[in-house]
Amino acid sequence: STLQPQLSICTNTEETSGGKNIEERVKINPFLNCSIGTCLRVTCDIRAMGVGTSVTFTISGAVSKAWSQRTELRMLSIQSSAELVYDGRRFQHILEQDTRFVRAQVKDTSRTG
Repeated sequence: STLQPQLSICTNTEETSGGKNIEERVKINPFLNCSIGTCLRVTCDIRAMGVGTSVTFTISGAVSKAWSQRTELRMLSIQSSAELVYDGRRFQHILEQDTRFVRAQVKDTSRTG
């Protein structure tokens, strides 16, 4: 992930390696997420933000076809997610309580063959 370095420091905090019997599990449910694939969790500490200041995060990664070819699937769905957690003592959310952005997910269906 990349962002404006003057506003934030990002570190890799956790990496999951998925579970066992990956080939069999993907055949049952062709949905690649952290319970099956390897996922990396990145935590970013935003130092300070003023009114009207924005921070842009770009999340990118590579998906290897090497293991997916063993499953013999023609289509595979991949899930990416982002979560916003902030220190309420340092920052004030500008949206109403019930409309806060806290989590987003993206699902992409791609051909494997």
